Amino acid sequence: SEELNAQAREISAKIKPLREELSLAKAVLEKIPKLEEVIEAERQAETAAPQEVTAQNVGRYLKQLEREMRDAARDLEFEKAAALRDRIRHLREQFLVV
Repeated sequence: SEELNAQAREISAKIKPLREELSLAKAVLEKIPKLEEVIEAERQAETAAPQEVTAQNVGRYLKQLEREMRDAARDLEFEKAAALRDRIRHLREQFLVV
């Protein structure tokens, strides 16, 4: 009985790091679809941009992106909304738009 308890503790000690690795792997796998969604949203935001964003057309483009961001948030596509928010922030900084 004591020997079995010792073996069980030894096995448990060996399994613990494997369980932690499995938990981490599962967490990463859960994030992959969300990361793919963010990448796709960024790609769409870039391809939806005018040929060239200029001081003359940046306001119109920002309104378009803001509308898309609100739509994404309304549709619970938070990763897409966040990617659009970041794009909007970058353009505002680039063109000093308030």
